Amino acid sequence: MEYVDTQLQDICNRAAVRRLRRHAVKAVVTWGCFEDYEKTKLRYECWPVFEFRRHKLIIAYCLSPYGQGQPWFLVGTEEIAAGDFTWCPRFATLEAAFRASSACPPKWLAGYHDSDR
Repeated sequence: MEYVDTQLQDICNRAAVRRLRRHAVKAVVTWGCFEDYEKTKLRYECWPVFEFRRHKLIIAYCLSPYGQGQPWFLVGTEEIAAGDFTWCPRFATLEAAFRASSACPPKWLAGYHDSDR
């Protein structure tokens, strides 16, 4: 996905980029289910992009009404299997999603001062 490559280029921490690339998976569309305020289940295309098996975590890209401006989701492997993304944390950038994940070593967080976390 070209958008993923653009997001990777925007990450200054090269070690983080290497780690993300090592955990890249073939982006195959899956259907993410989101529950709206009326408790209606809505389905949208989502793409698992990075998988961290040790952390039971997937970083997914999803364009849904909930993802406007925040298309990156942290999804547990159980949620991806169930297809329910309703309560998954979402982020504006891939870097922000990675930094908020358990797959990001705490020592890499030093020096970040932006508000995208």
